[in-house]
Amino acid sequence: MLALLNPHDHHDGHSKSIRADSGFASSNAALSTPPASPDRRPFARPKTVSAESLRLLELADSVADAAFTDANTLKARRAVRYAVRHSAHLDAFRIDRILGYGSNGVVVAGHLADDSKQQQQPVAIKIIYKAAQHVGKQNQPMPREIQLIKLLADEAYAHQGLLHAFDAWQDDRHFYLVTELFGSDWLSVLFDPAAPAAPEDLLVFFNPRRSTTHTVRVSPGSADVWAWSIAQRHHNEQSHLRRHPGAAAETAPLPDPRHVRQVFRKAVAAVHHLHRVANTAHGDIKEENVLVQSVTVPCADPDHADRPQPHWHHALDVRVCDFGHAVRAADGKRPTLTSYGTAHSTPPELQDSRRQGAATPAAADGFAADVFALGVLLFALLHGPGRAPSILEAAAAARGSSSSSSVRFPPSGPLPIADDVDPRVPPECVEILEGMTMVRPEQRWTLDRVLEHPWMRG
Repeated sequence: MLALLNPHDHHDGHSKSIRADSGFASSNAALSTPPASPDRRPFARPKTVSAESLRLLELADSVADAAFTDANTLKARRAVRYAVRHSAHLDAFRIDRILGYGSNGVVVAGHLADDSKQQQQPVAIKIIYKAAQHVGKQNQPMPREIQLIKLLADEAYAHQGLLHAFDAWQDDRHFYLVTELFGSDWLSVLFDPAAPAAPEDLLVFFNPRRSTTHTVRVSPGSADVWAWSIAQRHHNEQSHLRRHPGAAAETAPLPDPRHVRQVFRKAVAAVHHLHRVANTAHGDIKEENVLVQSVTVPCADPDHADRPQPHWHHALDVRVCDFGHAVRAADGKRPTLTSYGTAHSTPPELQDSRRQGAATPAAADGFAADVFALGVLLFALLHGPGRAPSILEAAAAARGSSSSSSVRFPPSGPLPIADDVDPRVPPECVEILEGMTMVRPEQRWTLDRVLEHPWMRG
């Protein structure tokens, strides 16, 4: 999701129904804009902009973009400018910052722009690029991701651990998806919040329809498991070095298994609901697609049971997001996949079909593939951001290579990860890891079995 943060893609943070015609369930705690008072409108009428004015603006934009050579960066900057200038629905929001971007779209954070200041609920807006053949066309079929998240907004399918969506629309260049802005800024410990933004971290442009100048910052924060793991490791290393001056940072303890369990259990529960209730395979479980937020929750105080006030403690909440690779099957059938969203999380049965170069790769059980990817997620939670078993890293590196030395997986049994697992990882975690990453999908643990494991219930 993030332009400065994530080595894999530039990142996300994330909402419920704003427009009555969006198709989202109104029962899903819809945002509502207060009615305008009789003597003023909530939004000023946009101006009509001449073609010559737009041409001059585009010329100025091209000068501003001249310093950028990365294709994704350029595409994201152009998309945000175009969206603000041309999408009438986006007038309902004020864009605050760019959360991240990749090859398929850009995610911005904002809030409702009502003049009354009564509605300031933050939202994330995902701008999804249309394919070249659809640019300039309206009323195109919505992407699969938007179709599914609209389904999940229905009370019959909704789940606390799945990202909540509010609205969706399209213009001639983009699809738009408005979701909750979820997650804590876990990388804030690594940045000086008072430091001025570098010029490359700012997008400044003029909107002639509103006669306003917009300054949008590229956020240095990230709310996903990848960032949370970095923050945990940083905290552990700093605490370890304070207690043991001169010690090597590598000797710092692993992340607290209780925190790992809390994040992992909620992610598994969300995917389990997606499988069981929506009959849908996610298709791209990875660190970047699980958002983490620190919350304060009430609990009983065992030392003061007679107190009427609750005792508060910090906890971690989770949202599984990004359904761009999800596949939903008809009732009575299981969803199948011919590929997985991320190389390092791809199970052996899909690695093999790719390596054999079949014209039509064999379909694999989508539920079992998600279980495998969740096992890889647990490995990263226990060992550090971006980590994966060495055999999967080797397979990802070899993918697309013509080398004859392709990675070979054992025919059955657990993935060979014994040499990769830190000896400090609790044995019960190793048991779960091995069960979730069995080579043969029919031998792989189900999510029911994972959730019932004593360590998960501890």
